[in-house]
Amino acid sequence: MNANTGFIVSGEGEPVVCLLGDPAAALMDALTDDFTVLAMPPGEMTADALMAAVKARGLDTFSLMVHGAEAALALQLAAAFPDAVQALVLLSPQALDPGGAARDAALGGQLANVRAQVLALFGTRDKAAPPTMGGHYKRALANCHLMYVYDAEDTASERLEAVSEVVLDFLKRRDAFLVNNKDGRLYA
Repeated sequence: MNANTGFIVSGEGEPVVCLLGDPAAALMDALTDDFTVLAMPPGEMTADALMAAVKARGLDTFSLMVHGAEAALALQLAAAFPDAVQALVLLSPQALDPGGAARDAALGGQLANVRAQVLALFGTRDKAAPPTMGGHYKRALANCHLMYVYDAEDTASERLEAVSEVVLDFLKRRDAFLVNNKDGRLYA
């Protein structure tokens, strides 16, 4: 871990900042053949603090992969720094409530400012981020690709072979990603 920025860095290639817990270590490892992974454990952080840590690494642009409640931070960062955040991967995101409104009032007005390509993954058996929430993300985010992972409760720790394949394809190709954005669904 770099004491100056709090990141554990591995791999080579375009940078992907990951705010994921230990269960997603295998997913982050799958990225290191093609990307530089800057991993930081999730925790209390503001978008400005995270951006300062990324800037301290000398990065002007990067992709961001988060899990659960960290989706709110990722969306705030992407809205506040649209030229820096190139792509977002939201694993079982919990930034919106069941009605589709932002859980954090400050985030609500910022969603329209998110220009990054977004991949939102939901497990078909997820109770914390139910698959029915996917449509809310698709409607709230202009460039959102939506994916449902069969037989997964948590896309950060289950069915990682399917998840990592799709995440890699998305991060490599972004808008040319294999999901048809008009239909918006892929079942892996």
